[in-house]
Amino acid sequence: MNTGPFAGITVSLYYASETLALERVCNINLFVIPDLAPAFDAAVARWESITGKSLTFRVKAATLQDDPTPLMLQARDAGCQAVVIDGVEPHAVAVGRAIDAQGLHDIVWVGLTSYYTDSIASQLGSAGNGLQANSEFEPYGSDSPALDDWKSLMATADVPLTSFAQGGYLAATIFVEALRGIEGEINRESVAEAMRSLKPYQTPLLGTPYTFGPGDAHAPNQASKFVELRDGRWVTAADEWVILPR
Repeated sequence: MNTGPFAGITVSLYYASETLALERVCNINLFVIPDLAPAFDAAVARWESITGKSLTFRVKAATLQDDPTPLMLQARDAGCQAVVIDGVEPHAVAVGRAIDAQGLHDIVWVGLTSYYTDSIASQLGSAGNGLQANSEFEPYGSDSPALDDWKSLMATADVPLTSFAQGGYLAATIFVEALRGIEGEINRESVAEAMRSLKPYQTPLLGTPYTFGPGDAHAPNQASKFVELRDGRWVTAADEWVILPR
């Protein structure tokens, strides 16, 4: 359902270079796991292929235990105007604090969806002002009526509002719709055929229709919106979807 970390890197770089029209775009890879490295490399290469541009600076030398500050200062010294930076929740907090402590607010810092949580917003408060994140779905903090049913269900089930909860909701919704189209016995074969026959599913929660088909791999979600921290609260940075060219 979600854009995912790899298309997420590509669409975040695309947002920085094409939507924000910044020329010196950079990437810091904090989530260094050997088996994932080729996919992150491919995500950057895809952005280069789409835009015909090259990164001003890229580093992938940190681990989960590292302080990102030295790498962020390297990005500053390289003249980066925007930095797409990955990682999980502890990284997001460290990145936000480093931006404030080192006076790096003149650079646009864009984290992946793992940064987009209320916990991070509350931990950083106003110190995180300006930090942006990729929302792979309609931002959960917005007032869009498309979120009403999901928010109601999450409240009833006492599930925190996050982008990942949106993904689960959409997965269940689309799966049940496919099941309802089955005539006769519901088994492995009929479910597989129902999914393969699923028409492109359009919802305002997604920037591109969800599809499922006979190919070896599918990544139909090729869009994101972006949110920004302002005084301990995530707000939508722009109302338009950023959609990667096919």
